Amino acid sequence: MACHAEDVNVPIDKSQSGNLYVNAVINSNVHSQFMVDTGAGMITLNRELFKQISRNGKVEKVGKIAARLANGKLETMSLYKVQSFSIGENCNLGEMEVAVMKHSGRNILGLSALIMVAPFSIHTSPMELILSGCPTNSNNQNIAANKKSESPIFDEHIGTQLSNIPLIDEAHNITSTTSPNFL
Repeated sequence: MACHAEDVNVPIDKSQSGNLYVNAVINSNVHSQFMVDTGAGMITLNRELFKQISRNGKVEKVGKIAARLANGKLETMSLYKVQSFSIGENCNLGEMEVAVMKHSGRNILGLSALIMVAPFSIHTSPMELILSGCPTNSNNQNIAANKKSESPIFDEHIGTQLSNIPLIDEAHNITSTTSPNFL
C-alpha cells in the first residue's frame, strides 16, 4: 500500500532578527517553538526542553554526535530518540532522533525532519511553512517502521558496536544554537 501525504500549513512566527519559528509537539504532550533552519542537519533541543521532555515522556539515548556550531566550533552532543515529533499540531513524523545541547540555546528544526516532509515551502502572506509530505495519521506506523529499517543506529549489532565508541564518526552542522553568553 502506498503512503499518501497531505499538505499541512504550519503558522510561522517571525522574530525581530528575521528568524522563523514554528511550534512543534514532542512525545504528544510537550509544546515548544523551533527555529526553522535548513542549514542544520538535525532537530536540536536545548537543555531546558530536554529536561521537560524527560520528565513527561519516554526518551532513549542512542549515542553521541559531533556538531559544528554556528561559531565554527565542534561540540559533542548526546543523541536521543523521542517517541514522537510533530511539526505543528498535524504533521506527526513519529519516532525521531534529536541532538541535545549541553547549554541553553534555540531549539532547531533541521533537515532530518524537513526532508521527511518534503517538498516544503515558506509562504510570506500569511507566514506559513507548507509541508507537502506530511504522513496521514493512518500511515504514521508504516513510516516509523520504514525509518527503523533504513537507519543503521537501530541495527542491534551496529548499535552494540557504537555503544563502545565515545563519538560517532560524523559531524552535523548545528547552526544558531549558541547564545552570545558563551560564544
